[in-house]
Amino acid sequence: MKILLRFILKNNKLPLDYRRIILSFFKRSLSAVADGKYYEKYYFTPERRNFTFAVNLPMPRFSKTEIELGKNEMSITFSTADYNTGCVFMSAFIKQKDKPIPAPLGNEMKLVSVNLVPGKNVTSSSAVVKMLSPLCIRLHKAENNSDRYTGF
Repeated sequence: MKILLRFILKNNKLPLDYRRIILSFFKRSLSAVADGKYYEKYYFTPERRNFTFAVNLPMPRFSKTEIELGKNEMSITFSTADYNTGCVFMSAFIKQKDKPIPAPLGNEMKLVSVNLVPGKNVTSSSAVVKMLSPLCIRLHKAENNSDRYTGF
């Protein structure tokens, strides 16, 4: 299941570490639906998540401290192979629609549309992957409970 989220921003600036804002939005969304019971299911334990996301930033210009976008908008493609996970997140996202969400650099995000992207049946044993944004991987060290994020 794929869900396309479209946001309007108060200004066209995002921090370089914009993925934290996205994860915060997911956590906020899950906390606001069904008295937060899904937040614990997806974020309480440090285990692999059965979903992924890609962020589309229009015409980005990167500086040492921030990203300047060509427009005051961005979109997120949320994907999961698990139908129940998709339904939970779809409900959580719909509940956040049109609510202002604070973001760094004096910015604010507003979710303006939540659309289910029609799926395609897989009929092949190989795939070509096109990524809309860099791959972000969390490297966790259990001995000192620290995390480091790296992107490709």
